[in-house]
Amino acid sequence: MINNNHLQVDKNLLIIGGTGRNVGKTTLALFIISKISNQTGVIGLKVSTHKQGEELFHGNHGSLLSNEFRITTETRKFPDKDTALMLDAGATSSFYIEAATNKVLEAYNEFMDHYNQDGSPVVCESRSLRNQVKPGLFILLVNKNEIKPETNHYLSLADHVHYYDDDITRLHQLADAITLSSDGWNLKL
Repeated sequence: MINNNHLQVDKNLLIIGGTGRNVGKTTLALFIISKISNQTGVIGLKVSTHKQGEELFHGNHGSLLSNEFRITTETRKFPDKDTALMLDAGATSSFYIEAATNKVLEAYNEFMDHYNQDGSPVVCESRSLRNQVKPGLFILLVNKNEIKPETNHYLSLADHVHYYDDDITRLHQLADAITLSSDGWNLKL
């Protein structure tokens, strides 16, 4: 169980996590970035923790030792990657963090220190980062057919749970209900 009172807090961070692949995480992130970028600059971020053998799911980004992390700036070299799509949706910049589980917070802090010194709002696709940082808003997308042992843990951390279905209008409605103010990210359903 995570004690939110001991976590680093970032009210300008919105985290979108999911219980599996193809539950709409990137689609929701793109909707939100597109909407918010009309009001202010927003940064796109994807954070992944990788285990050996998961290259099929995350792509092969080269070897990464168990005590390391890597921050990659999106350059649109591969236009179909989620971080490139974030730029296309209106993000001022987009980054990919790949980290060992025990390096996620260190990687996020380095990202903030080097790439987001002004505290711009961030739309982040991740689940692992929520274990380290209490964001302004944490949205969890759940596929009822892919409930995993860790699902209950993330359900307890979520500000809002969206049960996935193929109705993309529901993701649009969720994105429309997410706002950004001087107090950070908010959800008005």
